[in-house]
Amino acid sequence: MNIEQQELDPVADAYRELNFRLNHDTQLLKLSRERIPISFRELDPVLVRQPGFTKFVEEQGWPTQSEDLITFAPTFESDEEFLGLLSSHADNFKNWISQEPNEDKKFDINKYYGSYPAVLRANVIAPEFMDALRIAYNSLPKARQHPEYETFHSPEAELVVSSAHVAYRLLSRLIKVDDDDRHSKLVLGRIDEPAPITDAGEYLSR
Repeated sequence: MNIEQQELDPVADAYRELNFRLNHDTQLLKLSRERIPISFRELDPVLVRQPGFTKFVEEQGWPTQSEDLITFAPTFESDEEFLGLLSSHADNFKNWISQEPNEDKKFDINKYYGSYPAVLRANVIAPEFMDALRIAYNSLPKARQHPEYETFHSPEAELVVSSAHVAYRLLSRLIKVDDDDRHSKLVLGRIDEPAPITDAGEYLSR
């Protein structure tokens, strides 16, 4: 067997990573269960002490319990119930988890959602999980009659849906009320009109 044959399939590797995170990453699962902004006390102390993390927070901000108690995203009783949102043609949450994170100040429509501050924060505290979810989600087969949409009828898709549900709850804890303004300034270079975020569920579905 040559070296090329021994290399891991990135999609298979992504599924293994998701399976590991959902079954063994207790910190990630705990972060996704609460319904208040994530505090630094909940994060890995090693991460919080890094100069790069401090710089990131200075540039992107971080939600606080005193300033950013917005209405949190809906609580779905099961992954099956959450699938209704994920598979809806009218809901855009799929873009939050399928686009690469992007901190560049240059506008890129293919990374528009990847430049959302909450997405960038999630990729800082759970980079392996978010990267694996993006790869796995983008590998899902497309619906035969609607090739622009994914189909979720497979065992692999069940793992993606469960992981996306965790990401949905995690992202809802990482939203600041002024993230829309911060995002506009990043991708457009300006803020046309301040637009505070009041509902995380509505924001995650845009």
